Amino acid sequence: MVSYLLVSPGALQLKHINVRSQLPYALAVGSVTMLPGDFLTAYGLNPFIAILLIFAALYLILMLVGKKV
Repeated sequence: MVSYLLVSPGALQLKHINVRSQLPYALAVGSVTMLPGDFLTAYGLNPFIAILLIFAALYLILMLVGKKV
């Protein structure tokens, strides 16, 4: 897995993105999707409403925390 991450940007002549900088976003997506996607739908929330809640929460996180590149 590590060699794939290091070879892929070099082979495509892309700027290498640090994997550590992606960890907060991965944790945010995982935690946001688990709350409405797993827990609330288990208690009867409509899955389509859960998807809308997930998109809204992730959009808010991206707008508040994300940086333009």
